[in-house]
Amino acid sequence: MSEQGQLPSYPAAGHEPTGTSTPAYAGWGRRALAFLLDGILVTLVAVAITGLTHHHQPWDLFTFHTVHGQRRLVPVGTKLYFYGVVDTVVAFAYGAGFLSSTWQATPFMRLCRIRIATETGDRVGLGRAAGRTAIFQAATLVATRAAFLELVILVDLLWPLWDARNQTVHDKLARTVVLREAAP
Repeated sequence: MSEQGQLPSYPAAGHEPTGTSTPAYAGWGRRALAFLLDGILVTLVAVAITGLTHHHQPWDLFTFHTVHGQRRLVPVGTKLYFYGVVDTVVAFAYGAGFLSSTWQATPFMRLCRIRIATETGDRVGLGRAAGRTAIFQAATLVATRAAFLELVILVDLLWPLWDARNQTVHDKLARTVVLREAAP
């Protein structure tokens, strides 16, 4: 202690600086709507690519196919597998690209006024965005091979309903959060 007394500290005890606020975690409804709309867009792009390359036509889902002498409504084979690969690649590029952009959000996340951040609130880089997207896409790809694993995806997508920070499991693994943007 000096002769003049104790030196002041900032901020003063019991005084909070004004004008700063902690961003709120995005609610499940906003996240679900953005996820659904982004999924529709990715699916349309994947269908267009596979249709243009003559690997899959969207109306094939409603056409009966003969597989091993049996008539099935669901198409199988290399053309459908090609669609799955294209869909996964498009979803990965879309997610990693937009989540690491200056927007820190996909177009529909932006429309729903939500964005991604690290758990400390910092900007998400390409590596973390790619990792987060890869975790979800890998789980989705595995779930298409084993129907019971679709429950894992469902639990992941519903996890924000009971999580304190509204994180999905893939958010927790990537150490990210989704934040609600303040009104303009």
